[in-house]
Amino acid sequence: MTEQERRLRQLNIPMKIAIGTLKMKKTYGRHGDSTWTSAHAMKIALKKTMPYNAAIQSSAAKQYLMSCMSILVSMFMKSRAHLPPAVNMCKVSFSLLTRIAISESNYSFNVLWPTLEFAVDSLDNDKLSFICGEHVLVSSSEEYKADGVIILDETIEICLLEVSGKYKSNDIPRFSYDHVKGCFGVLSMLNNIIKAYHKAAIKTAITLRVPFVHARGESIYLWSLEVCNNKLYAFQKVYEAKVPFEWLDQAEVLSFGVFVWMLRNLLSKLVESIEAMAREHDKARIGKLLGLKYPGEDLLDFVNTSLKKPARGASYGVLLPQDDQCEATICMSRSL
Repeated sequence: MTEQERRLRQLNIPMKIAIGTLKMKKTYGRHGDSTWTSAHAMKIALKKTMPYNAAIQSSAAKQYLMSCMSILVSMFMKSRAHLPPAVNMCKVSFSLLTRIAISESNYSFNVLWPTLEFAVDSLDNDKLSFICGEHVLVSSSEEYKADGVIILDETIEICLLEVSGKYKSNDIPRFSYDHVKGCFGVLSMLNNIIKAYHKAAIKTAITLRVPFVHARGESIYLWSLEVCNNKLYAFQKVYEAKVPFEWLDQAEVLSFGVFVWMLRNLLSKLVESIEAMAREHDKARIGKLLGLKYPGEDLLDFVNTSLKKPARGASYGVLLPQDDQCEATICMSRSL
């Protein structure tokens, strides 16, 4: 066993998937010509991961690899609508890279929105939905237009997306401002959840972790915000992944799958915490109506409710976290 295989086994990373029976689904270009099938594209994707030759050790590990495959195949399928049927995948990839580097809208539509949509759909929860493009946050008392949000029960905002320009943009001042702005956005979401269920127990409130997805440059960053103590918050970087556009980049493809899986897990745990807070809040209200003494303290005193949206300015550059891009396997070992 090579050193690479040994490390991947220790990290419980899937390295081989049986192709099995795939449903053939044809797609058509602008002129009605039959193009590649999604099943064929998936087979190519799976074949490229086969150099990692070991058994899958968990269904969860298999799912996060399959999730990134599904998204990437979807991206490739979208990118080739104007190309002839016989075009190879390298040309398809180049076409997509060219278009997402033109504008933020192209980048969001082809890559980022499908990624968050997939994370939401994989939870199989009818109460969750993803809203894309210039959504005005209900949680914020000031006008805040987000590039995308995930909402629960049509009213509770639980995840924020900020896109800092087109793919491979290098606008550092904007990166910095959007990072601070995003922190303000998820802080507003967290406070709004706590305000809605302020009679819940503190031990349940501190389990809330609101995710923030920030796309800048050629990478996607996953952050989370939680309340640790009385008016004390922690904003933590959870994971970082480059957007892979070649099946030969096995490590980056796997890393992208880990990103989707970790976002999915954050959302799942957050929904569980919110539902637990809702039950505790209702129980406390019923007890109060019956004249029973409320055992806990009001959570409104536990959070900072006086927030102001940050103003745009050049001074935010010092607040942008700077760290080296780590190898995918190292990132996974820190996160799984």
